Amino acid sequence: MIDISILVPTRERPGNILGFLESMRYTAYLPETIEVVIYIDNDDPTRNIIPSAFPPLEIKKIIGPRSKSIGKMFKAMWKAASGRIIGGAGDDMVFRSQGWDMKIRDIFEVDEDGIYLAYGNDLHQGENMCTMPFLSSDYCELLGGQCPEEYPGEYADTHILDIFAKLKVAGYDRKRYLDKMIIEHIHPVAGKGEWDSTYENRHPTSDSKKIYDSLEGRRKKEVVKLIQHIKKQEEL
Repeated sequence: MIDISILVPTRERPGNILGFLESMRYTAYLPETIEVVIYIDNDDPTRNIIPSAFPPLEIKKIIGPRSKSIGKMFKAMWKAASGRIIGGAGDDMVFRSQGWDMKIRDIFEVDEDGIYLAYGNDLHQGENMCTMPFLSSDYCELLGGQCPEEYPGEYADTHILDIFAKLKVAGYDRKRYLDKMIIEHIHPVAGKGEWDSTYENRHPTSDSKKIYDSLEGRRKKEVVKLIQHIKKQEEL
């Protein structure tokens, strides 16, 4: 039975995605309960190298049009996911901590409402950024996915962090940062990995920041929606 779904887009980085899967397979306590949903552009020349099977992990491949929106890709992957816990990742991440999946499960088994943000230490930005956020399927159902479709790349994780910061102000502290759970971000900005065309072709950070600022009102409405869900579950 699939319990955790990991969503990861990739482009022209077969080595990255293979390393990502390998590290996940050998560090998860129950890898047979984890599925990985991979979004691959239909014009990616390396798309056929990406494996369709990687036992005991379950693999789902979505071959779709090249999109300028990371939000749209994550929504397509979430729609195909079957886990109750949804993790969003980049293909430039590597799992370092044994049993990370059990730590994530423990968080989402505390309350029935499932409204939590859990994330580990990426050895670059730490608690300041949820580079790989874990959210519940309930959260995604309520808000229509992990993040809005408007985001081309950056600031989608900032959007999620801000929602949980607002929840805390409202009296619901549901952010869980796991400092000892290492999921390393192998990014050139962190002095790791190589700068390639996939990084090069990302939209300017300034564009993403404008989108983030424009969605402040939506985040406030999303927080209200989450609080209503939490209160409803408390009454059951």
